Amino acid sequence: PKDTFYRRLIRIFKLCVVILVFSISNILPIITNISSIFSTSRMIDDKILIRNKQACESMGEATYICTDIT
Repeated sequence: PKDTFYRRLIRIFKLCVVILVFSISNILPIITNISSIFSTSRMIDDKILIRNKQACESMGEATYICTDIT
């Protein structure tokens, strides 16, 4: 009887790991999209002009911005 208890426990543990990995892999794009939305709204609050989402993602990591008026 103990052998079957441990086998059941291992099967339940494996099932929990599979469900956890599956749910994380499915929710990861949603998390990155939400974080991008928050960073975009913070940039808008700082009065930074945003034309497209890709520019916002790359400018979020910028330390210095060099511009030329001419």
